[in-house]
Amino acid sequence: MTESLQQNSQNSLNSQVRIVTFAGVLPFVFFTFCVWFPQLNPFKIDALVIFRFYSIVILSFMAGALWPLGFIADLSTDKRQVVRSGLLWGSIMIALAGWGTLFLLPKVAIFVSALLFLVIWQIENKTQLVKSYPQWYASLRAGVTMVVAITHMSVWMTIA
Repeated sequence: MTESLQQNSQNSLNSQVRIVTFAGVLPFVFFTFCVWFPQLNPFKIDALVIFRFYSIVILSFMAGALWPLGFIADLSTDKRQVVRSGLLWGSIMIALAGWGTLFLLPKVAIFVSALLFLVIWQIENKTQLVKSYPQWYASLRAGVTMVVAITHMSVWMTIA
């Protein structure tokens, strides 16, 4: 009975994470289309501005999610210690760099934001954090990161 409850709990977590993840990716895809086709944008604010701010908010969220993991004392996978200082400093630098893109020209800012999403993914890999993820999440995370980077590059190629 306990094993069944654990399996149900894991399935529920898997479903919830997938729903939240896809809900977080949809605005990137939607506003990419709005940048391409401005008539699709239902807002008075330029779609590029919305895309940039949404990108910064999600970057901050992703970086902020790494921060507390640097404090967890017993993070270890396959007898290899997670590089906690990399999580702490990496998360700080990503968040600051993300907000710093507000001071860049839009084309440069979009390119830098795309790179920052890839850097977060690399921080998770280089610090060994990704090895503590369930396999389904590691695959989901990699795929979503690529979608977000592709939407950024698609917007980047659209900007004159």
